[in-house]
Amino acid sequence: MNIKKTLYYCIFILLFNSTMMLSQSIRIIDVDNTDYPNIAVTFESKYSERLDFDKLKLTENNQSCLFTVDNFVEHRQQKLNCFIVDKILFNNHQSRQVILKLLNSIIDKNSKNELINVVIAESDNQDEPVFRPISIEFTDNYTHLFEKCKHAEISTMPFKYISAKLFEYIKKYNNPDNNIIYISQNFAGNKIGKLLTAFSESLSVNYSKIQYLKEAGNEQNIFDELKKQIQSSGSVNSFANIGKTFNLYKINYRSNQNYKVNFFELHYGNDVVRGFFKDKNKGGITSRYTVVYKYLSVFLLLTCAVFIYLFIKGSKKKQSVKKYSSISKEVETNSNETKPSVDVELNEKTENFTLNKLRTTIGRGKDNDILIANLTVSNHHATITNEGGVFYIEDNDSTNGVKVNELKVSKQKIQTNDVIRLGKATLRLNY
Repeated sequence: MNIKKTLYYCIFILLFNSTMMLSQSIRIIDVDNTDYPNIAVTFESKYSERLDFDKLKLTENNQSCLFTVDNFVEHRQQKLNCFIVDKILFNNHQSRQVILKLLNSIIDKNSKNELINVVIAESDNQDEPVFRPISIEFTDNYTHLFEKCKHAEISTMPFKYISAKLFEYIKKYNNPDNNIIYISQNFAGNKIGKLLTAFSESLSVNYSKIQYLKEAGNEQNIFDELKKQIQSSGSVNSFANIGKTFNLYKINYRSNQNYKVNFFELHYGNDVVRGFFKDKNKGGITSRYTVVYKYLSVFLLLTCAVFIYLFIKGSKKKQSVKKYSSISKEVETNSNETKPSVDVELNEKTENFTLNKLRTTIGRGKDNDILIANLTVSNHHATITNEGGVFYIEDNDSTNGVKVNELKVSKQKIQTNDVIRLGKATLRLNY
């Protein structure tokens, strides 16, 4: 089998595998073998309705295994909280530290289902308030977000939104329970507060106003007052549920394998996913085999695409070379007429060169077809081309240029008896 066919087979296999993996509607989330040989497999379904367990099948070494399925386990939920802080509070070191301490105290850092963002609001004397989010997206990486908050300089923050952009930014999560908490020193005549009130009412989202009371005394008293307001507003308990909802199921079965690495397959309709667990001495392990295979397939597919591109490019180049060679041969064997040539005269010496190519290069460089060893001639001074039996000379941006019959030219048709000058060298075409 030649290389070309092998390449095509590889492409087909990769395309098939990648398509199958990317279209899977079930995915293994966790494999627990701590109670070996009893194995518990948690998997996720993208189907909106509950699975038909009669269509579910689990195999080891192509042998079906008996299993039980727990009823619906839970919905995967994410919670959204958008903290909007006045610029004057964020610019002050003391108030910034107090607010970050407040956020640290109310956010569950062990949860990966809670998303937050901190947005700096400024109105000053502007017609419309401006909002600067610390993170371009809501995030569950709280440590990174708080670190950015500690060191952020408003003047260098890359994202700057007017109110409409901010509201679009929040609306894209498309949930009426989205939660906005606005922290300010004064709400009287506050443009930002009015905007947020109107926005929250239009979408029926939760909106809380928290007043930063400097008169409360020291940092601890201010913090306690803020936390009391947060708790009384109910904001901590009203995070939004956003994003897609997936159903989680748990399968329990008894394994007949006892290898270092043990594989099983989960079948549902046309979907097949593969999971694994290590031997009983290694404890439970989370299966990411399916995900790894998916991205590996995509990587191999992209690599294959690059090889295809290079292969096609190389084929075209070979065809071009063959075509050029065939034309050259035609010129060489064309008729029994005298072959065209050029006489080169330099320092009272004349040398004859046959023009047996479509393009003949002339210059001082050793890689030229006609070498003229004189400093008045450039390395790649000129080119003589045969265009259907008509000859032209073309200047290659040389230092001293090309003259035909004492006229300087960039490209000129030449014929017998024309005097061509390249520096101190004189050329005459014989044809």
